[in-house]
Amino acid sequence: MIDYLLWLALALGAACAVFYVALRSASDAPDIPHGIRGFVADVRAGLRDRGRAPAETESQVSTLEDFLTAASQPGQAYLGPDEVASLLEKRPERR
Repeated sequence: MIDYLLWLALALGAACAVFYVALRSASDAPDIPHGIRGFVADVRAGLRDRGRAPAETESQVSTLEDFLTAASQPGQAYLGPDEVASLLEKRPERR
């Protein structure tokens, strides 16, 4: 039972720490209040916007081949067995 209460207290402490950090974070907008009022206003605004559809963005159509070509790196991606063996031979001995 004590283990359960200890983990519960730890979880509540972590949640309080997250809320404290959220309260202390500064906003760039001058019209948004800071502190607890600003935090409550942010939570209410988030709950109010929950049902709205997200803004439309432009979709970019590309093929898998185009993506892989753009993301490819020149050279060999992995070490070969000879390279691994040479690295192991060069390493210092452990005691």
